[in-house]
Amino acid sequence: MSQNNTHPPTDPTDAALDAFLTIGSGELLGYLREHVDPSLALGSLLALPPDTATTVRTLGTASPSTPAAHAQSHLELRIACHQLAHALTDARTLIGDFISTASTLRPLALAADLDISCAADMEINFARARNLSRDLSRVLSGARDLAHGQARASIFDRALTDSLIRAVDRAHSAARELNYALDYAPDRIEYSRVVTLAAVINANLAPVLSHAQDAKRSLLEEKVDVSGMDLRTVQVTRTNLEMLAGMMWDEATRWPSGLRNQIKARSEQVQPGRYRVHSGTERDPHQAIHP
Repeated sequence: MSQNNTHPPTDPTDAALDAFLTIGSGELLGYLREHVDPSLALGSLLALPPDTATTVRTLGTASPSTPAAHAQSHLELRIACHQLAHALTDARTLIGDFISTASTLRPLALAADLDISCAADMEINFARARNLSRDLSRVLSGARDLAHGQARASIFDRALTDSLIRAVDRAHSAARELNYALDYAPDRIEYSRVVTLAAVINANLAPVLSHAQDAKRSLLEEKVDVSGMDLRTVQVTRTNLEMLAGMMWDEATRWPSGLRNQIKARSEQVQPGRYRVHSGTERDPHQAIHP
């Protein structure tokens, strides 16, 4: 799956989730208690104030000394947060698809023993489940690297950062175990283990994605001026231009190759030679529909 997935994460349907969880055994609840941080989940569910639920670190507490360095650091944080949110969104979509698919595995395996006509469906669904599991492990590996990078950048306060890192690490570890659990013939797979691991991944990803999206919104709210700066080494691409929203720039600003015209098309001129990049909710006058 591409890291540039723009679709919102899709949770499994209630019916699929119920069917999936009924396959599990008594180990599920205990395992979840050991591998899910309840403070993260509660923070998302209760929508606590920013200082306790999302606590994005104010850049002034750890920002570089010059305004230009501060602005570049802020832009790099925006892009890193955007990449993390996309990776986690992909992972949430994959685990939702996996749960929907995996809910059919055991019934199909049992049916195939009784009716040979079910064997083809069984093989198709098992192949899909294994592919989803591998994709999930790959995407979570990237998300884990990004999350550790954000920890080094100190976007969040230390306590929240530790909780987020542990949650991503747990999801990544469970995804790797899930690959191993599915690497058997259908009649030898331990389905209760598959259920447990998928539930751990799903439970850890939900609050982490919520916090990453909150951090992204918080970073976009800060006013940043990159006028006169050389940003050619910053990883601005066509897929993350939305993270420039609200930024001020001028004719002397140097953007990565090939992006200047696109950024200008997304901006409004506020003074001669000075521009502000539109936010995602503003209509671009260059895109206006003329009668």
